[in-house]
Amino acid sequence: MQGIRTANNSKKFVNFLVFDQPIINKEAEIFVLQNVKFIGFCDETGLDDESRFNAFADTLDGPVKDLFDVIRNEGHRLYDPAHQDADTNEGFVHMLRALFVSWSKDNNPADSLATRILSFKWKNYHIRGTFYPPNEFKLRLQSLWRIHDMLPLVGAPTTDEAKLKACWDGLPEEAKDFINDDKETDPFDAEHNGVNAITYTDLFDMLDHFWNRNYKKRYESNSGDDKKGGKRKRDDDDDDDDDDGHDNRRDRNGKRQRTGKRNGRGNGKGKQNDRNGRRNERRNGGGKNNFDALCKLHDNATHAYKDCIFCPTGPNFKADRAKQFYESGKAPD
Repeated sequence: MQGIRTANNSKKFVNFLVFDQPIINKEAEIFVLQNVKFIGFCDETGLDDESRFNAFADTLDGPVKDLFDVIRNEGHRLYDPAHQDADTNEGFVHMLRALFVSWSKDNNPADSLATRILSFKWKNYHIRGTFYPPNEFKLRLQSLWRIHDMLPLVGAPTTDEAKLKACWDGLPEEAKDFINDDKETDPFDAEHNGVNAITYTDLFDMLDHFWNRNYKKRYESNSGDDKKGGKRKRDDDDDDDDDDGHDNRRDRNGKRQRTGKRNGRGNGKGKQNDRNGRRNERRNGGGKNNFDALCKLHDNATHAYKDCIFCPTGPNFKADRAKQFYESGKAPD
């Protein structure tokens, strides 16, 4: 299933793929963050209560618009249109959560995402021939946990201790020795029953010196790989990889192998399958991020949508002009 979001009377379409993986994918992540940005836009421009719902409806089209209409009129376990707060800003947040669950077909998206994040192991993530810089890995975890907090949660919240334990279990032994011996730190503070336990962000902050001392030189010496397209990318949805979401198969020279097996195929037609895969990806809304494509809100535009004044997450976003656009329903000049 695909959803399409547009602005009023525009030709701008942004595809969002179904969220059917135990880790949020790029399209679903954009969907969540764009909705959060939309709330900020409404707060800034004074679009409240029912007008907020109406403005949001103007940004929807296709199957997602159909889901929105059903939820708005018939309700959902997370949104009751008959409730006294149904048309308030608080009700709007409940509606967004209901829309995400209906669109994603995942009744427990926050729980699924938490399970996946806790499975990440720093020792399994590599870039430029070494471990990811601890700070980069930490920032990515923080970003995913923030998205987790925006989604409906069914089970119990993940505790700080559980987050710390998952990150600790994902460290190589030499990193643990560095924390215990060089830093003379017990992350869990067993002596005082965890009263002074550190957080998972503290853990990665402490690893900066360890990484700088042992891996920074190799990381910097391999920086040319980025320009050659050799930089490793996250692929958190790939079920064929290790549990960290990366394919670690390499040949004897350390280069990544491109095999049919990675795509679930072992028929010896690697190039043909690659072409077919890319063709299917384009048909399904994948490939180049539509936010990098030319803006279709303006006729004969020469700028990318992400640089448009009507893109809520872009650097040139102008709230007053966007509000006029939403209220008038007219395409911009």
